[in-house]
Amino acid sequence: MLGLDVSNNQGIIDWGALHAARYGFVFIKASEGATYRDRYLGYNLRKAEDLGLRTGVYHFARPTAFHSLDDARAEARAFVRFSRAAHVRFIDPALWRIGGRGSVGVLDFEVRPYSTAWVAAWAREFRRLTGARPGIYGSWPLSRVGAALRHYGFIWVAAWGRIVWEYIPAPRHKVWVWQFSPTGRTLGVNGHVDVNRWIARVPLFPAWNRVVPVRWHRAVRRRCWHRQQLVQVSKALSAGRNKEHPQTDTTYARYRNTHLAWARFWRTQVVGYRMQARSRLVDIQIAVSRRRLSQRQATAARKRWRSVVRILGYVVDGRLCPAV
Repeated sequence: MLGLDVSNNQGIIDWGALHAARYGFVFIKASEGATYRDRYLGYNLRKAEDLGLRTGVYHFARPTAFHSLDDARAEARAFVRFSRAAHVRFIDPALWRIGGRGSVGVLDFEVRPYSTAWVAAWAREFRRLTGARPGIYGSWPLSRVGAALRHYGFIWVAAWGRIVWEYIPAPRHKVWVWQFSPTGRTLGVNGHVDVNRWIARVPLFPAWNRVVPVRWHRAVRRRCWHRQQLVQVSKALSAGRNKEHPQTDTTYARYRNTHLAWARFWRTQVVGYRMQARSRLVDIQIAVSRRRLSQRQATAARKRWRSVVRILGYVVDGRLCPAV
C-alpha cells in the first residue's frame, strides 16, 4: 500500500483526483517548532477523512538547545494544541493500523542537535497530553537517539533507494512506513511529493467504521492492555522463582489467579467475537442461496467480514499490541 505526506509546500490539493490514484494513507504536516502552524492542516485533514484515507499528522522538530527538555515539552504542547484546533483526534498506533477512528501523531526528527533526552521528553509529553504513543520519522539521525525509540509506537524511515537497517537501532518490526522517494508525482498535487510504502508485517486496514463494528474497539484496546499485564505477571513469577528467597505461596497464588482470570477473559471475549464474525460469513452464504442478497452485495459483505476475521485473528495472537 502506498501513501503520501503533504504540507503547505504542496499548496491546495485536489483530493478527489488524489483519491482516484488509490493511495491508502496520508501524513499531514501540523506544526513546526513551538509557534508555526501549517495553514492547510484543517483543510487537508477534513478532505482526507471524507475520502476514507487513513490519516496521520506530524510535527517538524526545531530543537533550540541540546538538553533543553522544556523546549521539547513546549513543542509537544504546541503540536497538540494546533492539532486539536483542527479537530484532530489522536489514537495509539496499535489501534490506528487496524482501523481505529482518528489520527496518529508523528515527530519529524531531522534537525540538529540530536539529543536522546530531547526526543524522549517530547514523546512523554505527547503521551501525557493525548494518552497515545507517537511515531517518529527520520533517517540516519535515528541512530543517534536509539535509546529514546522505545517511547515511540512505530518508525517511519526515510531512505531513498534502500533502507540502511544499521541506521535504525530498533527491531525491524517497529518500522511500519518507508519513505522511498522525495520526488514523486501524482494526480491532484502540483510539483513533487514524498511517496511512502507500508512495509509492516501486519497490513494497514481501512477506516474502523468501514470494517469493524465500533463496539469491538474497546475490546481490542483492552486486549493489548491485558497482554501487557500478563507479561509483567510472568516476569514477576520468574523473578520470584529465581531469587534466593522465593516469594511466599500466598503471593504466588495471587499472581497465578490473576493470570488465569485474564486468560479466561480472552477465551470468552475476543475469541468469541471472532466466532461471531465467522458466523456472519455463513449467514451471507445462506442469504445468497435464498436470493435475499445479490452477488454484488454478497461480495462486498464477504470482503468486509473476512477483514474482521483477519483483524481479530491478529488480536488473538497479540501481534497488534505494542511490545512490552
